[in-house]
Amino acid sequence: MAITQRLNSFPAWMVYPETLELMKALSISGVDAPRFVGGCVRDSLVNRSVCDIDIATPLKPEQMIDCLVKANIKYVPTGIEHGTITAIINKMPFEITTLRKDIETDGRHAKVSFTDNWEEDAARRDFTMNALFCDIDGNIYDYFDGVSDLHNGIVKFIGSAEDRIKEDILRILRFFRFFAHYGREPVDDTALKACSIFANKIPNLSKERITNEFLRLLESKQAPLSCKYMLEAGVMTEIITGDVSVDKLESLIALEQICYTSHDNIRSLVALSCGDIPLFRLSKAQKTHRNILINSKDILPDTSEIDLRRMVHDLGRDITLDMILLSGANNIEYKNDYKNLYQMATACRIPKFQLIGGDVLALGIGQGKQVGEILKTVEKWWADDNFTAGRTECLMCLKEAVDNKTIKAGVIGWPIEHSLSPKLHGYWLEKYNILGKYKKIPVPKGMLEETLNNLRDKGYAGCNITIPYKEDAFKLMDSLDDTAKAIGAVNTVVIDENKKFHGINTDAYGFIQNLYNTVPDWQAKDTKAIILGAGGASRAVLYALIQSGVPEIYILNRTLEKAQLLAEDFKIGNNCTIYAKEWSNDYDLFESTSLLINTTSLGMNNNSGIELDIISKLPKTAIVYDLVYTPLYTKLLKDAEDKGCKIVTGIGMLINQAIPAFKKWFNKKPEIDNKLIGHLKNDK
Repeated sequence: MAITQRLNSFPAWMVYPETLELMKALSISGVDAPRFVGGCVRDSLVNRSVCDIDIATPLKPEQMIDCLVKANIKYVPTGIEHGTITAIINKMPFEITTLRKDIETDGRHAKVSFTDNWEEDAARRDFTMNALFCDIDGNIYDYFDGVSDLHNGIVKFIGSAEDRIKEDILRILRFFRFFAHYGREPVDDTALKACSIFANKIPNLSKERITNEFLRLLESKQAPLSCKYMLEAGVMTEIITGDVSVDKLESLIALEQICYTSHDNIRSLVALSCGDIPLFRLSKAQKTHRNILINSKDILPDTSEIDLRRMVHDLGRDITLDMILLSGANNIEYKNDYKNLYQMATACRIPKFQLIGGDVLALGIGQGKQVGEILKTVEKWWADDNFTAGRTECLMCLKEAVDNKTIKAGVIGWPIEHSLSPKLHGYWLEKYNILGKYKKIPVPKGMLEETLNNLRDKGYAGCNITIPYKEDAFKLMDSLDDTAKAIGAVNTVVIDENKKFHGINTDAYGFIQNLYNTVPDWQAKDTKAIILGAGGASRAVLYALIQSGVPEIYILNRTLEKAQLLAEDFKIGNNCTIYAKEWSNDYDLFESTSLLINTTSLGMNNNSGIELDIISKLPKTAIVYDLVYTPLYTKLLKDAEDKGCKIVTGIGMLINQAIPAFKKWFNKKPEIDNKLIGHLKNDK
């Protein structure tokens, strides 16, 4: 076909040095010169920007490669079996394809035959406006009246629309995309009917291809009209599940023009529909963007400037602008109000928040996610105060936030210096990145009730109770767990949101769990046990032994009456025989004992220890258990170990009894690990 027209002026891309270099390299004597083809020609004729430069040539692929190699031009054989090679000059890609005709077609996978006939190559393309060629001199070659169709807004298939769509179902979506960008009414009725006939084949396409075509369609100002025809042809319902609002999309585009802003295809997709899009494959960022917009509330037309500034701070400027435009599309009658909101959000400037993570760490908070959470709390306060607070005020708010978010607990006793509980709970707090504090709380005699009330007033989650207050604390509780009731002593206090005291006893659990952990083959039913002491700790030990099934237990205490009272308390309702004995060297008793437990403070901090001559009388098969853990190995344990007895240290009971308490206060069940044991042992 003869040249139909010439370009009035050369677009910039045609005279790029890279373009001229490539066209020269592909021009050889005896073969038609290469021509530009497709989108770059079409868009240049209607003064649109050109992104991709495609070139057609009669040269076979091997001839193209030879030309490129001679010209020292890099190339990639992107589709060499179909005659396509990508040349790259100064990082600019050019797609070069040998003239061809399709022999068989199956979607995008066609069997081709190379040709030197330009019209045959044009005939295999989809739309008339896509089958235009242009040579380096600006001459346009038009074999199917594509220039006229382009200028008249007619998107028309080359040949039979049904046949072209059968060859590649994607051409349905391409038709509507081209109509959105280049078409004018009336739409080609033959093409529309063909699209409708094959609409149910669209789900067979890859999600990537569907997504790409549809999002490119939404970039056009005329997208609503194209979407209307997609609905009419039954194409839209194959792609989107749920309601589709062409009117809202139209309102959005109108508002975008009023606000002098560019289109965003994800924003347009949300305006069109918030329904499911099972045939789409959006990127992670696109999915997040769409979900935020779908789940956001409408911004009212009378939203204040300060509220708008908070939105910009909390959500980011881009999301806020999207929300304004989508809200305006829902309320287009207030378009001028939304235009003002859009301008305010665009112009507003948010000062920089002046605190950093180091400010939180400086207050003694360990590294972890809680640092960011605390900073967010203070930053929200700063934003709610219209971003006016300076660094000094923010630091004051930070200190308050840390105090409010810190879960506080401690251990009460007298004396309390020996306690390893703060080191134990501190280890877990750091390990699990929990914002909490646990400290020693010395309580002189007569001050227990006042101390508990002070802890409640200061917002403590609770505390541990150690000697000598476990039985006294029992009387001050608002409620008790079953174990505490049975033992008559409390070692753990939980303060609830109503400021009520709940008394718990975890000593029994800690005692027996430690025994099983240390001596796994211990058999309760074969045990004759001696408990030294009749205080609060001895009650927990006695309860645990009874619950485990120990048949015979002796309680030795300096005050016999106290031991007798303890024995009487636990005699009813169990199958265990309990005896109260004087604090003396009862040789016969010791010689038949299989488990000895010291519940007194004797031996603590290397004091005089137990003066009774017990170890020498015990059988070597006996187990000796000392609840004292400072020092870790008391004289009692050292003597027992020297004799060959199995020993159980008090540190294990301390750890095991702390597990349920920690979970109550800090909502995390901690685990025992070797590092923890070493951490506590190194303290002594």
